[in-house]
Amino acid sequence: SLYQEDPKDSKKPHYTQWGLKSPEEITLILLSVKDLRLPSSATLSQIYEQAEELGLELCPPGVGPRFRLQYVNQPMYECVYVGMEPIADSNGDLNLFYMVRNSDGSWLSSRLSWRTWSVNDQFVFRLRKKPLKS
Repeated sequence: SLYQEDPKDSKKPHYTQWGLKSPEEITLILLSVKDLRLPSSATLSQIYEQAEELGLELCPPGVGPRFRLQYVNQPMYECVYVGMEPIADSNGDLNLFYMVRNSDGSWLSSRLSWRTWSVNDQFVFRLRKKPLKS
């Protein structure tokens, strides 16, 4: 399972399954494709390259489930994608996590990553842990 609980504290994810040696705090930044100064029909590669130039990194996949649980006041009908390495589904298609809130409630789901993105699509990235080397 992608999201397992730490037996010592049922409210914390089991961080070792993501290759972390200890729990870490992640600062997330929410940006739209427009905020990244990219046009509609931007590709995921373009979005990720621009985010990296701004000092952001991709999120570990565990951010999806954890962020969904913590983002309790998400505006109605807002959709936020997790800037992450896509994960293959059972058909081998590459997907990203996204969070949405609608009249049915708050959801964590996945969407194909190969699509093009509109200027209003929003992504969450993590603030870079270390500055770029000059």
